[in-house]
Amino acid sequence: MTEGTYSYRPDYATPPGYVLEDHLESRGMTPAEFARRHALSTDFIERILDGSAPIDAETAALFGREFGLEASVWLNMEAIYRRRLGRVAASVKESQLNGTEATIPSKVKQIVCLANSRKRGGRCVAGKEMLADGRFGAWLRPVSSREYEEVSDRERCYADGEDPQLLDVIAVPILNPRPKTYQRENWLLDPSRRWSRVAQLQRADLPGLTDPDQPLWINGYSSRGGQNDQVPVAETADIDNSLRLIQVDYLTVVVSEPARPSANYPILRGRFSYHGDEYCFRITDPESESGSVDLPYGEYRVGERYLTVSLGEPFEGNAYKLIAAIIKP
Repeated sequence: MTEGTYSYRPDYATPPGYVLEDHLESRGMTPAEFARRHALSTDFIERILDGSAPIDAETAALFGREFGLEASVWLNMEAIYRRRLGRVAASVKESQLNGTEATIPSKVKQIVCLANSRKRGGRCVAGKEMLADGRFGAWLRPVSSREYEEVSDRERCYADGEDPQLLDVIAVPILNPRPKTYQRENWLLDPSRRWSRVAQLQRADLPGLTDPDQPLWINGYSSRGGQNDQVPVAETADIDNSLRLIQVDYLTVVVSEPARPSANYPILRGRFSYHGDEYCFRITDPESESGSVDLPYGEYRVGERYLTVSLGEPFEGNAYKLIAAIIKP
């Protein structure tokens, strides 16, 4: 696949369920509590939240009485959203008739979450696909249509407001592949549909998820403070992946002063040996960052760990290798 193959153009309306969610959150009310109060099924309210159930006149009237937003407003939001779905269906039908590509309706892939790391403006979520027969498939990284492709809080959070955790099995609605240079794992997420947690794996499952031992892309280039942690963009043409799950015998976390006084966290780097080479990468794992706030600057040897390592987007002529997640065996 090559960049630019897909003709997707952002063309979606936010489901009315997102507005309903805001009203429920402002009142500190869960979907289940709202459903019980009005003798409705929790499943019905949750399906309105994710856009899979329509809002009819009776439900719009109920929302109008409850939240002070007129029934006509709810019905108008619903109509806009359903028109969007109709355009998608018509586009697909036309593409089938004339052989051209079109934006396709979202489909759901289940992935084992192996990263939910900090990224400019949001998060970078990635994992391995869970196949129907229970085997683990290829890496998949859901991305947004925004400039930096970050995943927002609203896009990734479950209906109950919880954030995806490492080893969650997540049902992710996606639209189409979005490969970009060496990040071949990218898929465009469907912003109109919620993610859901299907199950959670155990740490005992990690060996089956680990990638084969091999060098972490191209070595020999280091940033200030790093080791073998960058790749010149000019040398990335032959790289066809950007995510690995590896196991290291010893990880040393280096905590150092942030570059900016206003930064929320110190700078974290992880130093380790792998496949006969030495590495030191920046850590973008939010749990590690929050746990380092009160630590004195210095080095901390934490022992054996599983690491999700990622080859990030280019910055000033280099692509940087990052530790996106740290998992204790």
